[in-house]
Amino acid sequence: MFKNHLKIALRNLWKNKTFSLVNLLGLSVAFASSLLLFLNAFFELSYDSFHENGDRIFRIVMKDNLPDGASMGRNMPPPFAPALKAEVPDIEYVTRHQENRGTVAVQDKKIEESLDFVDADYLQMFSFQLLKGNPKTALSDLSSVVLREDVAKSIFGDQDPMNKPIRIFCGGIDKTFVVSGILQKPPRNSQLRFDILTRFENNPTYQESKDRWDYFNHSVFIEVKSNTTLEAVERKLKPFTKKYYAESIKQLQNEGVKPDERGEVRSLRLQPLSDIHFNAMLRPGNPYLYVYMLFIISGLIVVIASVNFVNLSVARSLTRAKEVGMRRVLGAMKWQIIGQFWGEAILICLASFAVGLLLVNVIYEIAFKTRILSEMHFNPWILSALLFVFLSVTILAGAYPAWLISRLETILVLKGKITAGKSHFVRNGLIVLQFSIAILLIISTIVISEQLRFFRNMPLGFNAQEVVSIPVGNVASGSEMLTFLQNELGNRPEILSISAASYNFGRGEDGSVTKSVTSFKYKDGTVAADNLTIGYDFLKTMDLKLVAGRDFS
Repeated sequence: MFKNHLKIALRNLWKNKTFSLVNLLGLSVAFASSLLLFLNAFFELSYDSFHENGDRIFRIVMKDNLPDGASMGRNMPPPFAPALKAEVPDIEYVTRHQENRGTVAVQDKKIEESLDFVDADYLQMFSFQLLKGNPKTALSDLSSVVLREDVAKSIFGDQDPMNKPIRIFCGGIDKTFVVSGILQKPPRNSQLRFDILTRFENNPTYQESKDRWDYFNHSVFIEVKSNTTLEAVERKLKPFTKKYYAESIKQLQNEGVKPDERGEVRSLRLQPLSDIHFNAMLRPGNPYLYVYMLFIISGLIVVIASVNFVNLSVARSLTRAKEVGMRRVLGAMKWQIIGQFWGEAILICLASFAVGLLLVNVIYEIAFKTRILSEMHFNPWILSALLFVFLSVTILAGAYPAWLISRLETILVLKGKITAGKSHFVRNGLIVLQFSIAILLIISTIVISEQLRFFRNMPLGFNAQEVVSIPVGNVASGSEMLTFLQNELGNRPEILSISAASYNFGRGEDGSVTKSVTSFKYKDGTVAADNLTIGYDFLKTMDLKLVAGRDFS
């Protein structure tokens, strides 16, 4: 019976090539588009999920209740992490993390790489796979560095890099290190990216800032013990905050700042590791909104394609009424007729799914240099979602036309006296639904396009055109490199001005999101401000407007 139904279904699909091709193309493109959006959203939600104890890892953030609203900061001072580990027993591991750039020199080879300064607990806290070395001891020595495997290969080639010396220049620091570990390249869904890891005490500003509680320049991550709770740790952070930030808390209270719901004007909060990718800058609002929108759009695309498939299938099934009538006369049961039409729908859906997966695989290979199967990793959630969509489309798109044609009166069908009856209300409703969703998506696309155009064209407050930012590396100090460029290029008529800054303007050093915060006394209080070290003519070069005072001279 099954073999007979399959032959008839294939014969009917081949006979109606135009109908089959239209449905195949429509469903294939819809499935491919929907799957791309779904995988992208699922990938975003999977960030940092590979860490074994990721549910116990948090980033420390500081919340200040200010007169104009709450302020959240993710940067901490250098003595913060050691004091925290010593005074809060519920914390198992603590690490500071500061991003920078450095120049690595081995013999005559020099390569500029990202250089991350961390504490010894870093490799025990995060589940980055160490190919060579011991995670417990790899960063125990101040002269140790851990290299990512591809960085090690670019520096040492096919030689074994373990225990080999390398020279690193960073921010005026020139030091020789020993390779103590080789790390596998982190997964794509890791928000922590690095080339080289070394101890936090090696960063260029450490000696001058190691005892300063008013110098905020790095993040702090903690891993709490398995037998404690988040609430218990946050309760113990309250006296810690009062102890080390008593002066700042008193200043906020003197300014009339009201306590928050926990009765604090300044508090330390724990941001889960899984939330950092979506809210790295600690902005208010729902950081998951855009991911949820991707899921919704993915579903709406499938709905549009399914409704279109249903309408075409209904229209085609009515043209096959005499065929159904003859089958009924020859003794075919109602469930057999339903099975026949349903089988054809399943074949089209199967073929469309196969073509859709092929399209997605091609796009992944071109855009992401990976295959769809490696991306899915046979994840049960992804496979369950695909199965649900497939069953939903085949049931809805196949069952309704099959049920509609099977309930027609045999005599009326053979006489050619068939009408759509009440089914036209359903079809009209489906058409209205299809076009409503399509119009909604078109309007949303136009609105988003206009928003992006506005962002691209809105005034930034500085000149971003015809300004070139050149990372000078760490071979020479910034002032020496600026003097060299001014001497070499300053007399060229096509160059209007030359200046320098410690960070790329508007972002962190060399494209990162790191920034420095410096505090200073003003009247009866302390003011914390973002700190950017610049050279002469910086305001002129960036076309920044002074609202008061004068430029550097």
